[in-house]
Amino acid sequence: MDRAVLIITVALGTLLAITYCIRCGLARAKIELGVIVTILIHSFGVVAGFVILGSAVYEPLRRKIADPELYIFISGVAVVVVSVQALFKDVFKASGFASPTPPAAPPQPPTDS
Repeated sequence: MDRAVLIITVALGTLLAITYCIRCGLARAKIELGVIVTILIHSFGVVAGFVILGSAVYEPLRRKIADPELYIFISGVAVVVVSVQALFKDVFKASGFASPTPPAAPPQPPTDS
């Protein structure tokens, strides 16, 4: 099972990395190695997420997972990161709590010049 996850991850990551490189070429933008690495890491997250979802509803898949703790750990990290991002956005960056703006100056009467 772990080999299948690796193969699917590499295939998905490679396809997405090639897509990224093509889009950079078309836009004449610089290809960033960090973005390609992030694509590969996120590809594993997508595949692992599908494995976790599938194993929750399909018993034969659950039995084939050699090391379920790894997938559970990755899921936990994903939940924590998304939750912290959402809390940070809602608590610290909420538009309803923007810093007050100074009151506008009263309009000046027209002058006779």
